[in-house]
Amino acid sequence: MPYYIILCEGKTDSFIINLIMGRYGFKYLDKKRAKDKISFKTLKNQNLDYFTDGSYCLIIWNTAGCTNIPYAVDEIKKLMLNIGDEIESLAIVMDKDFNTETQLLSQFSSFFNLEGNLKNAVWNKHNYRDAFSEEKALKILLNVIPHENFGALETLMFDSLKNRGNEENEMALDVESMVDGFQTKKISYFEKDRAVIKSKLGCMVNLLDPERTFYDVIDSFSGIAWEEDENVIEHFQSLNRYK
Repeated sequence: MPYYIILCEGKTDSFIINLIMGRYGFKYLDKKRAKDKISFKTLKNQNLDYFTDGSYCLIIWNTAGCTNIPYAVDEIKKLMLNIGDEIESLAIVMDKDFNTETQLLSQFSSFFNLEGNLKNAVWNKHNYRDAFSEEKALKILLNVIPHENFGALETLMFDSLKNRGNEENEMALDVESMVDGFQTKKISYFEKDRAVIKSKLGCMVNLLDPERTFYDVIDSFSGIAWEEDENVIEHFQSLNRYK
């Protein structure tokens, strides 16, 4: 069974990708059923989750931060030398943050010495030789979130909630005004832009269902059908073009 690996930055990304790939027929494999699958040495706070659709084995690797993605890529490339085309496809999902798409595509191309006109959310091919000098090919993808504006996955999720209706839109505008106001006042909790992004989403989720305030951060996202939101689907649909 060939492998399809998706690298992402954190728990929230892994959660959303899990939901999206579930739409395409992938089912979770518990540790007992995944014990005979390939594995990797992970760093602190990283996690590997396994899924299958009956034809492919999907591994979602939470790398615990964008700075750890090069490590994960190197580990995958090492294993590819020995098991060849068993690893058929590799997708990397990254937050745009305040980078340009060009900057992130340049970093992506450096992982595989790619040349040419690379595009976000478009599959490419990486040709390589394994340990036996045989020619192999790996399908590779960079999916930068969000596609159009600066921000992160949390930005996409916040906008998804904001656009659900008039009441949600009004609430979201007030949340944005409040959190942006805290940053303008230079309150220490909001010194980092990522804290501002995450705070807006956290406020919105808890306002829509106050009971979620006391849940784990990932549990707090459950019960919201992110995988049915058209904007979320559009941002992740390239992940289903791995064959």
